[in-house]
Amino acid sequence: MRTNRGQRLSTGFTLIEIVIVLAILALMTGLTVLSINSVSSERQLRGPAENFKDFAKQARMFAIVEQRPYQVLMTPRSIRLQSSGQVLNEDYVNKDGELNENIPSIKRYDLDDDTRMLIRRWRDQDWRPVKIDSWVFEHTGICEPLSVRFERVTDGSFLELTFNALTANVENENARFN
Repeated sequence: MRTNRGQRLSTGFTLIEIVIVLAILALMTGLTVLSINSVSSERQLRGPAENFKDFAKQARMFAIVEQRPYQVLMTPRSIRLQSSGQVLNEDYVNKDGELNENIPSIKRYDLDDDTRMLIRRWRDQDWRPVKIDSWVFEHTGICEPLSVRFERVTDGSFLELTFNALTANVENENARFN
């Protein structure tokens, strides 16, 4: 088989074709990484939010069944479900205003270092960081309306929950995951 000197056999890819394929692969990889980070942010914030919702339902149920107040106790690093009869005195709070980690709780959920909790009570205009706050459920099951916000410190993602005072169910949910 003979070929003319002016004809070339095309047996490979040109440099432009290779560069285009590599650029498409890099773009697809970047989009995948961004998607995975967003899912990670959502999962990190859904954990404490789901536990908070669970604690609220249980506090309401215990209060109604046992006919005595229960509370969801919030600290900067944890959420606790406990009887509201426990008074926050010097046995529970140290001289720096921090909660004693050994106080009895029915349930406890610890926040990780990248998650921050803020609350907004019904009279508040703005979100405020949790110090030592209590959300009390009376023996009737009624509680104060409350909004809770969980934020990721590193990327600013957040998940906000607004609770109904009569049912302790989430009335409204607002979120942004980066």
